[in-house]
Amino acid sequence: MSFTYITTTSAITAFVNIPGYMMDKTTNVFLSSSTVRIPGTLTAINNFTTNALVSSIFPVVSGYNYPYFQVIDKNHIVVNAYGLSGTGYTDIIVYGQAGFTKLSTHNFLIRNN
Repeated sequence: MSFTYITTTSAITAFVNIPGYMMDKTTNVFLSSSTVRIPGTLTAINNFTTNALVSSIFPVVSGYNYPYFQVIDKNHIVVNAYGLSGTGYTDIIVYGQAGFTKLSTHNFLIRNN
């Protein structure tokens, strides 16, 4: 799988505009990385495990609850990739009551140098 990277450094803030559907229903944004240091507490997103069909579509994932986002309208959200340090790749998880989507599902990641 080939990814498109949004490149940033700890000295640069990247504003990531994410298009989609029902973005106005977003309740949380999570960042996930195994090497980049992200401020906050690591959280398991497992709200869909009680239903086998739904949990097959939305498996358990983990990320850091990240408050630096703004819903622009029902089809757009902007995430302010601020305060990331270290080198590696970061995924954005946009979460709402109906489920979640990940930036990596759409072949995008943030690359922190």
